[in-house]
Amino acid sequence: MKNKISAILLLLSVVLTFSATAQQLQWQLVLLKKPNVDVAAQYYVVYQKAEDALASQLVSGEYEVASKNLLDINDASADDQIYQLVNKGINLALRYQFDITTEKAAVVKYWRLGLSAYLVDLESKKQIESAEIAGTYNDVPNNCEQKCFEQWLAGKAADLAQEMGAIFVEKLDHLPKRYRYELAFTGFLGDELEQVRQYLKQVDGYLFANLKEKLKSQGQLLHQLEGAKYQYLSNLPPDELDGALYTQLQAFGIPVLQAKSRGHKLHFARSSMPYWWAYLIVLLVLLSTAYFVYRASTLKKHQLQFDKFAHHNQAQQWIDYQHNLKLAAIAKPNHWYLEEKVQSSAVQQAKNLSEQAWLLADQADYTQAQLKVTEALQINADDKQAIELKDNIVNYQRGHDRYLLATKELSSHPEQAAALLKEAAALNPHLSEKISKLSKQNNQAMQRAESQSAIKQTISAIELKQFNKAYSIIDTHLAKYNMDVASEEFTQLAELRRGLAAHFEPILGACVGNGVLSGTTFYTSGSLQLGRKCDDPQNSFGIRFRRNSRVGKQNIFTQKGQDFFVTDQASSNGSNYDSVQLIAGQAVKIKHQGLLATGGAPNNDSLGMCQIKTLLAQKGPEALILKLNTNAFQFVDDTNIGNAWPSLDQDLASRWVMIDDEIYIGIDDSGKIDLGCISGSHCIARLSYDKGFYIAPDFVHNDKSQILMGDQVVYGKVPIKSGAKFTIAGQTFSLQGV
Repeated sequence: MKNKISAILLLLSVVLTFSATAQQLQWQLVLLKKPNVDVAAQYYVVYQKAEDALASQLVSGEYEVASKNLLDINDASADDQIYQLVNKGINLALRYQFDITTEKAAVVKYWRLGLSAYLVDLESKKQIESAEIAGTYNDVPNNCEQKCFEQWLAGKAADLAQEMGAIFVEKLDHLPKRYRYELAFTGFLGDELEQVRQYLKQVDGYLFANLKEKLKSQGQLLHQLEGAKYQYLSNLPPDELDGALYTQLQAFGIPVLQAKSRGHKLHFARSSMPYWWAYLIVLLVLLSTAYFVYRASTLKKHQLQFDKFAHHNQAQQWIDYQHNLKLAAIAKPNHWYLEEKVQSSAVQQAKNLSEQAWLLADQADYTQAQLKVTEALQINADDKQAIELKDNIVNYQRGHDRYLLATKELSSHPEQAAALLKEAAALNPHLSEKISKLSKQNNQAMQRAESQSAIKQTISAIELKQFNKAYSIIDTHLAKYNMDVASEEFTQLAELRRGLAAHFEPILGACVGNGVLSGTTFYTSGSLQLGRKCDDPQNSFGIRFRRNSRVGKQNIFTQKGQDFFVTDQASSNGSNYDSVQLIAGQAVKIKHQGLLATGGAPNNDSLGMCQIKTLLAQKGPEALILKLNTNAFQFVDDTNIGNAWPSLDQDLASRWVMIDDEIYIGIDDSGKIDLGCISGSHCIARLSYDKGFYIAPDFVHNDKSQILMGDQVVYGKVPIKSGAKFTIAGQTFSLQGV
């Protein structure tokens, strides 16, 4: 088994044409019987055992023995086929033969075994070594049949083969070693390759050289570079052959890199271009010529641009072009730097003239300013200040004229003065500071005049007892102007507005709505009780469902800070909130869209229908809205419902609202009032309570309001008088005390 493994490893290394580090340092053998030897079947095992022993002895002598099976040959293979094994790295064939004869001496039978063998050099196709040995044996075991006899004979043959193997190990040790190489030469001239070919046969240790492949030639400038690969057989080891070839190539004057060695492969590459010095000189001449041509054309191109700027008096562009110009490997001419000083002087001179022009424009001397601008642009057409003044001087003058006219109209016609100032600001932005001061004076004068007019209109409305109109006049004016609270007019309007409160007594305590708020009751006490009958309309309401307890025994709603709570007051039939039974006296926090069921959990459809939705305001301060759940009556048999609930229709149309400070009011998508904006509507108004009910618009823009008190627009917070009609986005309502 050990012999077979060694043979397999050898063959794999041969098939892979050696690894990067493998070098042919020893003989490679294959064991074969001598040609024309037929082995009888009874002696097959003899040859097998003998060959194994022979291979084992050679391997132990550190010689590699290849497997015939893996090499795809047999003992009877022709010589031509065996010689081809050289291409697979095998260089020796050991051919052997057994002679088996019998002899008798007296009554004893002797067996004589003779083993002869010779070595064939597969590369030279010559026999180089031979040996013969023999032995006589008569110790065949008693009663030894055919198979036993074959094993006995094979053992004797193996002993002879082992002895023969030792003989050939000694012979092989004295044979000179040889090495097979693949030599590659690349990047050579044709005559250089011919020198190499002739020298290969002169190297010490030369045995054989054969051209394996001519490499494809390649052009390099004016030369053709070629290459060649050789199969080479030598007695020299790799390092000696490498040194010999490298030394000779240097002697030929061929610069090469030291050989790149990969086992049996040596590669020599020419390290420099042939005639490189001539190419270098030509290259330097070409580069110099190209540089001078490039320099001349580049400087000419930029000089044309400089001349163009100078011709059009574009001094600043001339300077900017010079500063931003980056020339690769080219020095700027000295006359460019001298010209730059001239252009810089022109820029400064034009700047001084344009500054003088602006001073004249500020003094409203636009004629002289125009002359200075023209002079500046003749020196430097790029002067930005001069260009700006030239492009806008007509508008600046027109704006200044309107400013002067506005100053004359300020006292007599402030509205016309305001329009003139607006035009002047658009035409001449440089007058903005003066216009701003004058506009402020004009606005104050207009505001004072309108305020005085508003005061007169308010007093007239009060005298005619048109109090709604008086509110509207004051609030409209205050919404239009952000008045100085210290002004005399603001103080007088504020006093007039406070005085209107004497003519409007706001509703105190709980109130009930009419119109679009019909059936809605607002409570302000912070505590609200529920029972069958309302005892105190200020802080209780009744739902006359017979299973509800009386007021004080059913439920109470309270507000603590920003939260609302519901408590069962030991009612007879109990109550639950969101399907959780309430414990008497224990407050439960109310949530938005919760459901309070009162009157217990009945067993028939006519009872237990009292379900109250709890809704919390979604915008603004906290507020609680209560109303019956109409879904509880969809499948109820109403035959006897009147007896159990005589106020059902009225209760279904009712809403009970608890507010602390205020509640926001919006209009939903269907156009209906949305208390607390619980439908997600945009808030329009705020209903508040502060020692009485008030309403105020909740608007973004001061000049817009969707609230009317009667037929007057409401812009500020106004008291709600009992029975007074209000309109929010077309929805009309009124409130009155309970």
